[in-house]
Amino acid sequence: MINWLVIHCPRDVRCASDLIVNMMKLGPQMGCKIGTPDTIALQDDRTDTYVGALREIIEAPVSLQL
Repeated sequence: MINWLVIHCPRDVRCASDLIVNMMKLGPQMGCKIGTPDTIALQDDRTDTYVGALREIIEAPVSLQL
Protein backbone atom coordinates (compact mmCIF):
# COMPACT_ATOMS: atom_id res chain seq x y z
CA MET A 1 0.00 0.00 0.00
CA ILE A 2 2.17 2.78 -1.32
CA ASN A 3 -0.39 5.42 -2.36
CA TRP A 4 -3.20 5.85 0.10
CA LEU A 5 -5.30 8.55 1.64
CA VAL A 6 -6.86 9.17 5.04
CA ILE A 7 -9.92 11.39 5.12
CA HIS A 8 -11.13 12.56 8.51
CA CYS A 9 -13.19 15.24 10.20
CA PRO A 10 -11.53 17.66 12.64
CA ARG A 11 -12.61 15.83 15.79
CA ASP A 12 -11.02 12.59 14.54
CA VAL A 13 -7.55 13.97 13.83
CA ARG A 14 -6.06 11.99 16.73
CA CYS A 15 -7.68 8.73 15.58
CA ALA A 16 -6.48 9.34 12.02
CA SER A 17 -2.96 9.96 13.27
CA ASP A 18 -3.04 6.79 15.39
CA LEU A 19 -4.27 4.79 12.39
CA ILE A 20 -1.43 6.07 10.22
CA VAL A 21 1.21 5.36 12.87
CA ASN A 22 -0.12 1.85 13.48
CA MET A 23 -0.42 1.01 9.78
CA MET A 24 3.13 2.16 9.09
CA LYS A 25 4.42 0.28 12.14
CA LEU A 26 2.52 -2.99 11.76
CA GLY A 27 2.27 -3.25 7.97
CA PRO A 28 5.93 -4.19 7.44
CA GLN A 29 5.68 -6.76 10.23
CA MET A 30 2.95 -8.45 8.18
CA GLY A 31 4.98 -8.24 4.97
CA CYS A 32 3.17 -5.19 3.58
CA LYS A 33 5.02 -2.15 2.27
CA ILE A 34 3.23 0.92 3.63
CA GLY A 35 3.93 4.40 2.30
CA THR A 36 3.10 7.67 4.01
CA PRO A 37 -0.50 8.59 3.21
CA ASP A 38 -1.89 11.90 2.12
CA THR A 39 -4.45 13.25 4.58
CA ILE A 40 -7.50 15.38 4.08
CA ALA A 41 -9.19 17.09 7.03
CA LEU A 42 -12.81 17.83 6.23
CA GLN A 43 -14.83 20.74 7.60
CA ASP A 44 -17.42 18.48 9.24
CA ASP A 45 -18.55 14.87 9.43
CA ARG A 46 -21.57 15.12 7.15
CA THR A 47 -21.95 12.39 4.55
CA ASP A 48 -22.16 15.00 1.78
CA THR A 49 -18.78 16.39 2.81
CA TYR A 50 -17.14 12.96 2.57
CA VAL A 51 -18.80 12.24 -0.78
CA GLY A 52 -17.74 15.63 -2.15
CA ALA A 53 -14.13 15.07 -1.11
CA LEU A 54 -14.10 11.60 -2.69
CA ARG A 55 -15.56 12.97 -5.93
CA GLU A 56 -12.89 15.67 -6.10
CA ILE A 57 -10.14 13.10 -5.62
CA ILE A 58 -11.58 10.68 -8.17
CA GLU A 59 -12.19 13.38 -10.77
CA ALA A 60 -8.80 15.10 -10.30
CA PRO A 61 -6.32 14.76 -13.15
CA VAL A 62 -4.03 11.77 -12.67
CA SER A 63 -1.04 14.07 -12.13
CA LEU A 64 -2.76 15.57 -9.08
CA GLN A 65 -3.91 12.32 -7.54
CA LEU A 66 -1.95 10.62 -4.81
